[in-house]
Amino acid sequence: MNRYLLLAGACLAIALPAMASAAIIQSFGNRAAFGAAVGHIAGNGLSLPGAPPVFATSLVTGPITLSALADHLAGDGGGIVSTALDADVLILDFAQPVFAVGVFGGIGDLDFAFIDGVTDVELVGSGTASFANGASAAYFGLISDIAFSQVRLSINSFDGGASSVGFVGLKDRIDLATAVPEPASWGLLSIGFAALGAKVRRRRAATLARAA
Repeated sequence: MNRYLLLAGACLAIALPAMASAAIIQSFGNRAAFGAAVGHIAGNGLSLPGAPPVFATSLVTGPITLSALADHLAGDGGGIVSTALDADVLILDFAQPVFAVGVFGGIGDLDFAFIDGVTDVELVGSGTASFANGASAAYFGLISDIAFSQVRLSINSFDGGASSVGFVGLKDRIDLATAVPEPASWGLLSIGFAALGAKVRRRRAATLARAA
């Protein structure tokens, strides 16, 4: 087999598994650090109606659709959206894949106030991490090594003494960074495609020379 094809095949074989891997590679506890790491973030405010609180099966804010796994969503004019029952799952679906997401949120009570609790954040296809909040929303950002289209937030634990019912809540905004391939993977793919291109050009030149 021609050495160019061997080189191209080797580069593609190395690059494709790298892009197919799935893991959370970095997490952040504040928005400034998250923004510095991803370069550019698109902020999507949680656009909710004012009082009285709204209840719906799903809510759309910008390119994000929010829904609940087992029940409905609840929101108030302060910008909090949540599942209404203990241990429900809050789902964020993105119109296009992203490689990083940041949220203000945590565990709240039935009065839409945040209480001591820990939230599990699952980047579907890429892993799960957790963050804690107290009497106010906490910021949590994650970067994945591959693109993902859905995030699931669920209750890990909360202060039962503060509320008999806890829910996962978000407040103010959701930050997204559009997905891009890993630079290392693109570099390997470029080498492979360049080798294939060189092979095609050589073959074409040989064909033209014979025709002449």
